[in-house]
Amino acid sequence: MWRSWCVFAATLALVACPGRPPATKLPEPPDDRALRIRIANAEARRGAGLVELVELATHGERPERLLALRALGRTGGTT
Repeated sequence: MWRSWCVFAATLALVACPGRPPATKLPEPPDDRALRIRIANAEARRGAGLVELVELATHGERPERLLALRALGRTGGTT
């Protein structure tokens, strides 16, 4: 009798548990491949690409500035 009561109580507890919440769809990240290629090309040109990287780092949108600053950090230079 005691065992059947425990099984009943456990089953009732499992049925009363809320289910898994529905998965939320995350927003798609913007497609910035062209920007990344542009910055990679400027970074590969080393000294010749510094002007473009500095321009992006100072006047670009936030994602452009962040990527350009990272590229400037890797490239270095006197400026």
